Amino acid sequence: MGKEKETVAPGILLVLSAPLGVGKRTLCQALLDRHPDARLSISKTTRPRGPREVEGYDFYFVSEPEFKQQIAAGEFLEYVQIDGHFYGTPRPAISENLAAGRDVILDVDTEGSRAVKTACPESLLVFVSPASSDTLEARLKSLDSGRPEELPRRLAHAREEIAHAAEYDFVVLSDTLVETAEEISAILRAEHCRAARVAARINGLLR
Repeated sequence: MGKEKETVAPGILLVLSAPLGVGKRTLCQALLDRHPDARLSISKTTRPRGPREVEGYDFYFVSEPEFKQQIAAGEFLEYVQIDGHFYGTPRPAISENLAAGRDVILDVDTEGSRAVKTACPESLLVFVSPASSDTLEARLKSLDSGRPEELPRRLAHAREEIAHAAEYDFVVLSDTLVETAEEISAILRAEHCRAARVAARINGLLR
């Protein structure tokens, strides 16, 4: 008899949310550095590309008719319209990577995370927040020091997002990027060891 082909366990869809000022994109890159086989999900949008934005890195920029056509075809895990522009998480690339056993990191807000969990119940939701109010305020101040009048609005929005933290599978409270990345990395490694995820491989050992 030939050797049985080893079953490839599907990858994990790691959904990250955090209030403004945490530096989610930098955090995502830190996680990719620790998990080089993982992939970052790139959203699609109908808004114009900014002067420093890169197609396929920051977003995939598409026309509104094309975006709506993809909505009708069910090609988004979640999507939202903000200030007249659409933003969405493409389903095909995520499905392909997960099926190949690669983890996918997805950066969305709290509303988006709920939609993803509904569409993909096995996804792993992690909320990230500064560990203290002082750190949160300091980070928001540093975003645009020339517009202090924006701080109260940003603080209110950040606290509104933090209020949804209990909806997530894990919450990481940390004031340093390295510590945050290490904690999320540990969560991801532990999730790969969950009994339900390795059941097929265990059954293979018993045959």
